[in-house]
Amino acid sequence: MKLLRLATLHFDPFPENWISFTMNIKGVYLGTIPPLCNKEKKMIFVVAEVKLQDGLELTNKKQIIIPSVARKQAEQAVEAAASMIAVAENCAYTIESPSPCVALQPENDREQNFLEDTEGIAVDFHKGGIPSGVYKVSDDLLSRAFEDRLDGVALLAEALSQKHATGRFHEFVRVFERAFKLSSLKLVKTLTQYLSSTGLGYTQDEIRKWLKDLRDPATHADGMYQTYFVLQSDIRPVIKRMEQAAYDVLMNKADWHNPSIKRREIWFPSAGTNSVGPDVFIVQGKDIELHFELLDEFGAYPSNLDARITKMPDGWWSEWSKD
Repeated sequence: MKLLRLATLHFDPFPENWISFTMNIKGVYLGTIPPLCNKEKKMIFVVAEVKLQDGLELTNKKQIIIPSVARKQAEQAVEAAASMIAVAENCAYTIESPSPCVALQPENDREQNFLEDTEGIAVDFHKGGIPSGVYKVSDDLLSRAFEDRLDGVALLAEALSQKHATGRFHEFVRVFERAFKLSSLKLVKTLTQYLSSTGLGYTQDEIRKWLKDLRDPATHADGMYQTYFVLQSDIRPVIKRMEQAAYDVLMNKADWHNPSIKRREIWFPSAGTNSVGPDVFIVQGKDIELHFELLDEFGAYPSNLDARITKMPDGWWSEWSKD
């Protein structure tokens, strides 16, 4: 059985000479799908193939569980290919997912019969998207809020100027480090204590994920991170919560560039999230603006609504659970 991970690659400027290619990246075969390449829309369809060594697991409803290790292996190959093209052509890239974003390729009748006897591929609906508020500061707050922390303003502006998730992540971390005058590892407890009083559901586990689990492998690629490092698909799910926290730190931290967790309450978002899940809040009587980034079935990449596959190539199987 093969796992097929589908994605669309977008480049600026668009590299016309890469509309069709094949690669083998650490044992993962990756190539374009000519019938699905849409030159007019300036996107390149790719598929990464991973041979599954073990059988597929099923839920108690006979739904197929796509193995996360194999899926991430395929996604790493997709990101590696996009990175190589970007470097070769000196251009920026983004990755999105078509619908559906994975398929299975049985290699014999037994595997085909197994697939047909299931209730489709299981979907985690909690990973369907990332809600967020649009965080703004009124004109009357600018001078008194920012006067003693223009360095923090500059760092947050750097973050907001980044289009790549990993780039934003690095700048948000620098906002926190600058605000508290602490290294990332020392920040976990302090930032948790500070944010716990916001009422926005920040927990130590969430902060530790940012500053310990993700920060080092997103920053370093030597030593223990030579074979393990994170990419934008790992970073994207935390970015909006980090942005909300960065605004709160910049606006409400009483003592700038100091480990103190003392707050001043001069700003609160009119809409945002109060958990790592899909829960959102709005403040009654305020002008609000909410964004929702629709993600693929695994929460890895944004969904490309212009890339819906209505007919799978022969030999591919992609039936999804209706539950």
